[in-house]
Amino acid sequence: ILDYGFLDVESNERWVVDYKTAVPRTGESEAVFMTRQLEHYTEQLATYRAALRERFVEPVRCALYFTALGRHAEWAAPE
Repeated sequence: ILDYGFLDVESNERWVVDYKTAVPRTGESEAVFMTRQLEHYTEQLATYRAALRERFVEPVRCALYFTALGRHAEWAAPE
């Protein structure tokens, strides 16, 4: 189930945002944590992106939002 999606009317891009409650491991930097999480959720984000691309004409961008950190990390979709 998709957590949040919206159309950015200024850029004409659709966004899929998946909320995550995970936090970095002890001593793990935020950058390493976010990279690890993006890799872990690649299949899920790719599925969301594919579903929206079938239904809409706008480009689709995806991100994970880490609720405990108040930060997001954009997923770079393979072309």
